[in-house]
Amino acid sequence: MYCVQCGKKLSPDDKFCERCGKPINKDIQKPEPAKATVKKNKGKKAGIIAGSTAGSIIAVAVLAFFLLNFFNFPILHFLGFEDDLWQYDKKIKKPITALSADQDITLGEIETHGVAVEVPAKTFDSDTSVTLSHPEKKPQVDHYAFEPLGAPITIESTGQQKRLNKPVKVTLSIDDLGRDRSGASYIAVLNERNEWDYIAPDKIDLKKKLVTFETHHLGTYGIVNLKKEKLVQEFSRQRSVRQWAEQSLEPEAAQARDEIVREILQDRLKISGTPALEALIKLVTVECPASKLAIALVDKDAARFTKDVVESAKRNIPKTVEPMILKEALEKTAVQPWAADITDAVAEILKEGNLTQATIKILDEVASEFIVDKVEKEWVDLADRKINLWNNPEIEKSYQVFKGGTEKEASLWGYKVKAGNFEELWGQMRGVAEEVVNKEIASYARANNKKIEDILVEVKDKIKQDAKLNLKKQFEERIKQEAEILRIENQNIKITDLLDKKGLLKTEASNPSFRAEDDLGLLINRIYVTIEEIKRNTGRFEVIFKEDKAAEIEKYDPETTIEAQELVDLVYIRYDKGEEAYRQAVEQKNLVKEEVAVVVEEDVIIEVANMSLDGFWQTEAGLVIEIVGEN
Repeated sequence: MYCVQCGKKLSPDDKFCERCGKPINKDIQKPEPAKATVKKNKGKKAGIIAGSTAGSIIAVAVLAFFLLNFFNFPILHFLGFEDDLWQYDKKIKKPITALSADQDITLGEIETHGVAVEVPAKTFDSDTSVTLSHPEKKPQVDHYAFEPLGAPITIESTGQQKRLNKPVKVTLSIDDLGRDRSGASYIAVLNERNEWDYIAPDKIDLKKKLVTFETHHLGTYGIVNLKKEKLVQEFSRQRSVRQWAEQSLEPEAAQARDEIVREILQDRLKISGTPALEALIKLVTVECPASKLAIALVDKDAARFTKDVVESAKRNIPKTVEPMILKEALEKTAVQPWAADITDAVAEILKEGNLTQATIKILDEVASEFIVDKVEKEWVDLADRKINLWNNPEIEKSYQVFKGGTEKEASLWGYKVKAGNFEELWGQMRGVAEEVVNKEIASYARANNKKIEDILVEVKDKIKQDAKLNLKKQFEERIKQEAEILRIENQNIKITDLLDKKGLLKTEASNPSFRAEDDLGLLINRIYVTIEEIKRNTGRFEVIFKEDKAAEIEKYDPETTIEAQELVDLVYIRYDKGEEAYRQAVEQKNLVKEEVAVVVEEDVIIEVANMSLDGFWQTEAGLVIEIVGEN
């Protein structure tokens, strides 16, 4: 069914034409054109066989329309189709061209042209001319997805190099930036397949009305106000990838936990022996599961991560190490220079025969001197890089090319790669690959207290190779998890729909979560931060929907799951009534997170052999026990 005024295809539920706004009377709408059939005969030319004379006329009309549209004929405006093209005033009267070589260059001026393009030195392998202009033809506007702001620009270069060695920085001036709060300002990128992609700007300055972004691939760009439906779709997709990345941190959390235990026992206490280490790791693993520790990494909370692991080690070292060996290790450790502040106190505790208390005293010092800093510089930093890797739109593009390839279609974002060929992809990533490697080198420097320029060349080469292999591993792992990512994306869309029905997505004062500087993008982001806080407060990280609860009753765990509507209600209460009302609501809904205390059996005495137990003993809970006798 098609609109009688402009010919736009309609859906059964449409009440007005999206293009021209004409009310729809379903009884008089144009019928769908007859479909043409292509008949192929061996040895003969294929011909288009029209189903009827009317079908032939329609086919010719459609062809004429597309030809006129392609050549941008003035008749389109008369027919009403000009509204589908990006309308703007040309501030760049004639193309601006400069040579990119060994020096930085800038094309355009904000005051004169409304755009400035900064091209770093050696962006290309050889001297290359770069041109800034407006598109030769007005781009098509997808009115379902966005409304254009300002004038689009095209950046082109001579030569065959499509991917850049350095990112080009683009700043655009937009007069009507931020006027429409019901969407969000995004960069629309017209790719080689004549499709629009959308990326969030690096910076938006509402006062100066400037938008800044970087790109590793030249083409046609414009600032748009991304509409609500498309914005929710883009946000849900991007957030689902981030959530997957956060959930995939358990291997790193487990490795960090085991390394901390190994450092405490072998490097600091100098207690060797595989059985004791293996036994200690098993006990700490039970008390500190990777799923719990991964949350601390996501929150960048090195202190909490360290505390959980070290507290468990305190409880379990006296259980896994023979008393005489532990006593000797504690005595030697207590006289180390870094333990000078506790040397006398540990000696006194050991004189009383309290190995548990001495272990606690020394491990507290070990944690503050060595472990917290290690967790911060290595493991929190690693987790942050792994998560934020997927926030980079250039990495997302390279992954999509790796997954789908481009060999059967036109190149995409400057790539021409076979699906799954990482070696070929890595070579074409150029500046993006260099950024990945540089971040790994910087991380190594921080962890080892070195300056980047002091790192040996062979060490840098090893880091580069590891970075490459790690990125390939992450790409391959994500391909396996696409179904899970899609599940998370659909869940986010459904939650956002509930937020909308609750009035939390209104960009107006009646919405308690709305702030004066918000557009819809900022608003959604902040609300989802609140959602994650509520999950942590209640200890319920799995969201279930009321309509699915009956079907999923077998895997529904009331201790770890929260209904989506309850979650949305708590978000509203927190913004509308404040923290105290929110806490009361959590209690009333029986969603209070119960801290499960680790039950530690005070059986050290039973395990002790060949030493005097005569005297006073103090448990971790503060209970003092007097033991009389030598056995």
